[in-house]
Amino acid sequence: MANDQLPDRSAQASIQGYQYQFVLSIIEILRASEDSIVTIEGLEDIDVFSPDDDVAVQCKYLEKAKYSSTVLRKPILAMLAAHAAGKRNNFVLHVYFGDGTAPERLTLDELKICLTERKRKPEPKTVLHYESFNDADLEDFCARLEIRAGERFATQEEMAKKALEKALKCSRADVESLHYPSALVKIQELAMNVLQSDRRTSRQEFIDRLNIKTQLYTRWHRELVTVDNYLKALSVRLRQSGVLGAQRKRGVMIELDAVAARGGLVDAREFFRVLAHEGYGISKLNTSKPWTVIVETNEESYLALKRALLEEGIIFNDGYEHIRFDSAIFDRPPIFNTKPRSSTISSTSYDIRVMSRASFDEFIRSGYSLDVLICAQVDDHGEALSKASSKEVHVPAVSFEQLIKVMGVPK
Repeated sequence: MANDQLPDRSAQASIQGYQYQFVLSIIEILRASEDSIVTIEGLEDIDVFSPDDDVAVQCKYLEKAKYSSTVLRKPILAMLAAHAAGKRNNFVLHVYFGDGTAPERLTLDELKICLTERKRKPEPKTVLHYESFNDADLEDFCARLEIRAGERFATQEEMAKKALEKALKCSRADVESLHYPSALVKIQELAMNVLQSDRRTSRQEFIDRLNIKTQLYTRWHRELVTVDNYLKALSVRLRQSGVLGAQRKRGVMIELDAVAARGGLVDAREFFRVLAHEGYGISKLNTSKPWTVIVETNEESYLALKRALLEEGIIFNDGYEHIRFDSAIFDRPPIFNTKPRSSTISSTSYDIRVMSRASFDEFIRSGYSLDVLICAQVDDHGEALSKASSKEVHVPAVSFEQLIKVMGVPK
């Protein structure tokens, strides 16, 4: 095999190291006390600040390495430099060696051995990295440094999943299909923020973000679970949480052509009919609210869709968007009648709300919102979308038939 065809093992090791760090971050956040603040990529990989203690954790996954104190020189030297600069944290070096285990503590002599480097090139010499620190500082640092033996990747991953299952009070299937991949996404998002203040979270905030915020099908999900299993788990989770209850303002955003291209037994016309007549309307409780559908497509296809809805007898409220969109009119609830001595609907002034993406953006900018928004194959999130609802659910490339199943609307 030519050299340029060889796998980049150093890159693979780096990627696995980052994944190991992300998994440990999940564990550290969930084991933190309620009043602790956790920073991702702070002084060290993971900083945990609590009223009683401040701990900076550096993470190393050295699956191919045999334990030697010299291997720890670089991370320990970085921690020692932070300590000497006035950072009086406790330090934890969480490290896994494929062969051997590091001691939990270092004596002063052991620290000096660790920080002694013998160079061979360009000429043999010995570098005593500890010489720029006095013994008192070195002793204090030794007292503050814990070397924690890490678990193998698979074992640590299992620990993270069990912690999620316990914290979220959910099934193992939900953890596997939804929450573990989403937790990795949240850690990655935190790590990528420029400002350190935006890389902070707490145990409860992290749990809330997994329970309430976006369910996004990302590369982490693609690597860990199939689309079908993800959709099945998401559908169950949405049903159990009640976020798609008929009394809520429910919305779905679709890229019409992209979803239609997925095929299946349900086309766009049938999709709207199911939402209009099965998701709301006659025989439903009078507390029910109609679905809102935001459509991304070209003008010609959009008008053709509306004509098809009229042909199907589906009455829609579009806020007069083809004359001049009015957010207040669009938000106006339907007028309905109920059956005698009943709380079920017998007739309604409209069956569904339909709007273009441009009208939706104006609707949100006007101060209106939805309780929940399902986004099907929508790549351009935009500022308005981030403010559209308290719960935003993203699903991958799906057909109309799959989308109906996720939304829990009976056909």
